[in-house]
Amino acid sequence: MDLMIIVNKMGTLMLMMLAGIACAKLGVTGPEFNKYANKAVMNLFLVATMLNTAGGDVPDLSARQMLVFVFWMMVSLAVFFVLGCLASKLMKIPKEDTSVAVMLTVFSNNIYLGLPIAQSAMGTEAALYVVLSAIPVNLIFYTAGMAWLRGGKSGFRLRDLLTPPTLSLFAALILIAFHIRLPAMVSDVVSTLSAATIPLAMIIIGTSLGQIPLKTALGDWRAFVLTFVRLILCPLAFWLIMDPFVPRGVVRGVLIILSTCPSAVMITNLCIDAGRDDALCSKTIFISSLLSAVTIPVMLHLLY
Repeated sequence: MDLMIIVNKMGTLMLMMLAGIACAKLGVTGPEFNKYANKAVMNLFLVATMLNTAGGDVPDLSARQMLVFVFWMMVSLAVFFVLGCLASKLMKIPKEDTSVAVMLTVFSNNIYLGLPIAQSAMGTEAALYVVLSAIPVNLIFYTAGMAWLRGGKSGFRLRDLLTPPTLSLFAALILIAFHIRLPAMVSDVVSTLSAATIPLAMIIIGTSLGQIPLKTALGDWRAFVLTFVRLILCPLAFWLIMDPFVPRGVVRGVLIILSTCPSAVMITNLCIDAGRDDALCSKTIFISSLLSAVTIPVMLHLLY
């Protein structure tokens, strides 16, 4: 894994994010822009990215390889969950907001940041594993995570799971499992659309961050603690468990990359919908997203 490639890619992503922040500060973009742009990214561009990655000229993965990778993804989520619970308890976060703090620790920007970093550093096979990672993440996020945020099992709604991104994951899995390649015209369309996913996603993230006053974001010590857990403790703890069993290679690299990503931006919208503490959520995402430009290359250098 070439560290300079990762540094350059992080620089590119951060510049796009800063462009989003600048747009928000200048009034070019705002909440209304994010509302509709986010729907377009989630329901169109991200779907195209999934299909483009899985339906193109990609390496063949055996069922065993996929299952082993998904297993380690589940292990990582379990480790992050334990750390999130411990951090929430030590910080004495109110019980009703514990779910927010834990989700900020467990769920990261595995697609928006993990995918371009993995693809740049390790190629198409790594991108394929990132797509696979979204299957267990989304299943847990839209079932247990959503129910927990809304307060119990009654909070789960089947329609939360039956979304275009989730359905496209299963379509991508079929393409991978049966070695199906998309027709040339369809491939050209999804390839063109997928090229817009990451730039638009970075603009959306930047716009969200640009709406948070810097003084407000930096004034909450809890956000810094959660950021430290997400960016430093989570990858370290997972590496200690994984290291004896997973050899150096693409799988190890992707697992480490995904473990170092900042908190997922989509958690903010879900917090608002569930009536949870979206202020803590926004601050943590702001700080973790900015600091990840430094921590991701450093952690990858130390752990891979």
